[in-house]
Amino acid sequence: MAQNTTKKEHHNLEVLENADVLADRLT
Repeated sequence: MAQNTTKKEHHNLEVLENADVLADRLT
């Protein structure tokens, strides 16, 4: 995997992944 993503982009990806996990728990 290319290491050319910015810290902000990486943070956004983590937020999306966490949102998916929370959605799974709530449903």
